[in-house]
Amino acid sequence: MASSTNRLNREQVTALLSHKDLRVTYNPLGTLKYIPSGSALAVVTSAKHEKRATARNKLRRRLKALFGQTEAPLIGILYASKQSYALPYEKIKTLFHELVEKSKNRSR
Repeated sequence: MASSTNRLNREQVTALLSHKDLRVTYNPLGTLKYIPSGSALAVVTSAKHEKRATARNKLRRRLKALFGQTEAPLIGILYASKQSYALPYEKIKTLFHELVEKSKNRSR
């Protein structure tokens, strides 16, 4: 899992959303709003998409762990899509890596 220094708190999320260099990319896993510097991630899951907190927390933990394993030079917020809760881990892993690669390519 990503250490607490690699996670965003509420004030940092608010500041990120109002940043002038904010970029957006998406795939079936969700929408990633990011700036291409630093290394931090916040994962947003919705109770409207999945009622069970255990399922939301499981997805959140998996995504944070995957982010901790990558060397992604971005600070971002990942909004999980509705279908991402039902995906198997291997599919989540490939979609997450595709999302990070897409953001790296757009940052150049």
